Amino acid sequence: MIDLDGTVLAAAQAAFGEAVIYFAAGEPGVQVSGIFDDRWVEAKIPGSPVVEEVGVRTVLNVRASALPQVPLQGDQFHVRGRLYEVSEPAAVDTFGDVHLFLRLADDAQAAVSQGAPGT
Repeated sequence: MIDLDGTVLAAAQAAFGEAVIYFAAGEPGVQVSGIFDDRWVEAKIPGSPVVEEVGVRTVLNVRASALPQVPLQGDQFHVRGRLYEVSEPAAVDTFGDVHLFLRLADDAQAAVSQGAPGT
């Protein structure tokens, strides 16, 4: 069996990933590599050859093996000097990639991540 996490996902993170800090609720931050896209286009194909653009979203992809746990809705990531919150349950694929939808955290939530660079 091919180790897709160790080959494909590791190579993708090495090429496109950047250092981010993961904050699970009540836990200290953990630095991991993530592929960040603040202009990811969400599209749906409703049974026709026409693709309907639903919207532009902020996403982060992280290897599950790099995380202490799968992030929960409400957990936070410090990326590019900003604090983001996981806005929906994580989508974990069979290869070990964790796809996370993020939104900017508000001031009250930002207090959870004391000690993050830039906060």
